[in-house]
Amino acid sequence: MGYTTSDFSSRTEAKPKTSDEEQEPIKLPYIFFWGFMFSVAVVLGLVWIAAAYETGAAVPWLAEERMTPDDTFGVIRNAVTAAAALGVGVTLFFSYRRQQTAERTLTYTAKTQRLAVEAQSLAAERLERESLDTLRKRYLEIATLLNSETDLNRITALHALESLIISWRQFKNDREASACLGLLLSTMRLSRESDTSYDKEFLQTAQRLLERHMQSDEKGALSWSGLNFDATQCISPGGLHGWEINGGEITASPLAAGSVGASFTDIRGGTLRLSDTEPDALPAPTSNTIHYVVVHAGRLSITCTGLEPKVSFVACKFEGGVTSVHSTKPEFESQITFISCKFNGGQLRISAAKPTTIRFRRCHFTRPPINRFWAKVRNRTMLFDNCTAVNSRGEKVAIESTEDLAAAFEDEIVTTAVGSRRATPARPNADSQVVA
Repeated sequence: MGYTTSDFSSRTEAKPKTSDEEQEPIKLPYIFFWGFMFSVAVVLGLVWIAAAYETGAAVPWLAEERMTPDDTFGVIRNAVTAAAALGVGVTLFFSYRRQQTAERTLTYTAKTQRLAVEAQSLAAERLERESLDTLRKRYLEIATLLNSETDLNRITALHALESLIISWRQFKNDREASACLGLLLSTMRLSRESDTSYDKEFLQTAQRLLERHMQSDEKGALSWSGLNFDATQCISPGGLHGWEINGGEITASPLAAGSVGASFTDIRGGTLRLSDTEPDALPAPTSNTIHYVVVHAGRLSITCTGLEPKVSFVACKFEGGVTSVHSTKPEFESQITFISCKFNGGQLRISAAKPTTIRFRRCHFTRPPINRFWAKVRNRTMLFDNCTAVNSRGEKVAIESTEDLAAAFEDEIVTTAVGSRRATPARPNADSQVVA
């Protein structure tokens, strides 16, 4: 519903006028008249004073000693000279009127500007409301086209939905954008259940759209990073390649067994959740690899639902945030391996099976990760193979055990149990293994 003229008038006229706005400037004929009268009054007053001074009486024309014509002429001449002629009063009144006119002009200018700002604000509100209504109508139209039996209509709806998500992002309405993205992902899951070539083409096109808008080179409204969505069964193996995550909560499962779960992914905020098994799938031994992932902030959460899960982090960087690995099968052994990774802070939270093997190969530590093991992990083995660290004194040292890592960074926490505050490094055995 838009604003009418009466609404705008009521808003602007409801305010009481000030005294400056109600006061009218003096008209020009009155200026001449009152200026002349003021000048005459000044001259007569000066004549009265001079005559009274000459005669010594308060009323000169009633004095016993009359003034001579020469005295009278001299008094008048002096009075006129002292009053600086008749233009004194006129000049004063003209100056007053000029000042009054300037003040009123400023008042009218400020009022005009205020009215213009209010009108512009009303127009912007109406335009925004109409735009939002239009976007919501587009959503209903797109949902209808996605359910169409015509292939061309569904492809058209797919690209229209992409444009609609971008439009909501431009309005900074991530809630509506996430809802539109959820519609896209739901349509992708439905397309997976069909074996027709067209549905496969539709699914591949939708996957390309999602992956393109999650790339690090997409900025502003073109980036879908920061939205909340569940991409379960929507991303092909390796589909997280080059993603940049700046916020939101993203579920991107499953990770196909033996495939690269994520590669060249930059996590700067939010949460990325990965799982290795599709819903309702039978448990099986799984092995997944995370390649070239950089965790600056936020959370990378990996859930292993298969038997004897193996998770490998290859050439990853941990600058901050939380990286967690969780296994839902505590009765089977799990292996977590870090290969050629760099650690500059952050937290590693392991809630894995029992026993658990955590292996570091060719890793480099600038700052130690804070390893938090949940209480149910009683038997864990930590192995270090060709690892190095730069200690607190700036020296490069070899790391063969958690004790070496604790010594390299002295007072910094290396390994803690949940709820503890202080590191408790274990002693290495003959094979450079640390059993905590």
